[in-house]
Amino acid sequence: MSFLEAMEYGYTNQKYYPTHTKEKKKLTVVVRVFAKANGRGLIKSELTKLIESMGKEKGCISCNLYQDSQNDNLFLLIENWENKDLWQKHMNNKHMKSYMKATSGAIKEFTINELFHIV
Repeated sequence: MSFLEAMEYGYTNQKYYPTHTKEKKKLTVVVRVFAKANGRGLIKSELTKLIESMGKEKGCISCNLYQDSQNDNLFLLIENWENKDLWQKHMNNKHMKSYMKATSGAIKEFTINELFHIV
């Protein structure tokens, strides 16, 4: 499934991802982006832009971008949010839509993990 397909079906479709949560826990999101070799520069540039705008969004506590030390095509984005609802709003904003459009075809694989702190 492409990044765009996941965004369309996994995060904006109420059936798969309800936007309301009963608990208001802090949320950590780990995004793993594996760029195609010819798209690495584009992905790095667009993720950097995204981080800059994301840090100004309501509910974003922190966001950091990492590049794997052994595979230049692998990026990790680690985000901390006040709660899941505010992260969901971020996932549907214009910055994300711009990112998806700009990186279309440059991503080989990606995963998103949503984590709640335990200890």
